[in-house]
Amino acid sequence: AIHHIPKIHQAKFFSAMYHKLDENGVALFLIPALQDYHRPIREVACRPEWAEYFKDFNFDDVRTYEHAPYYRDMAQNAGFMQESLIIEERQPDIEMDFDSMKNYFAGWLPHLVHLNNHHASSEIKDRFLNDIVTLYFAQQQTDRHAKVKNWMWQNKIVLFKSARAL
Repeated sequence: AIHHIPKIHQAKFFSAMYHKLDENGVALFLIPALQDYHRPIREVACRPEWAEYFKDFNFDDVRTYEHAPYYRDMAQNAGFMQESLIIEERQPDIEMDFDSMKNYFAGWLPHLVHLNNHHASSEIKDRFLNDIVTLYFAQQQTDRHAKVKNWMWQNKIVLFKSARAL
């Protein structure tokens, strides 16, 4: 779950993993990539009506979603040798309507914890989720009363500690 490690500590993580592996060790990283819904989350949080709540919030401090080369380069800087770098596209078997999408975000979105820390009411948090999902559906060119299928991107990186492990 490296995407839960703040960016400023991720290089240390790869270095620690490298040093913990046996000489012929292999590391497999499955890391969620930047998804289509991350853009509306950031856009809504930056809107003037939300700016006061999120002026001291940095999404990268709590979750990081990057594409595979970002993680590959960091791993190679720690000493790993790259065997393969795969960016997988997955589509879940379920479609989500507006409320399902809100519930999905409510289950993990760190912005909601931040709003709790600012003593935001449940109505404010619900309005924030509504704004995100409304923008997401608009960007997907999907009517609010329809369903969307989310394309999920995942980075799959296989790394070796030494050339002998290849």
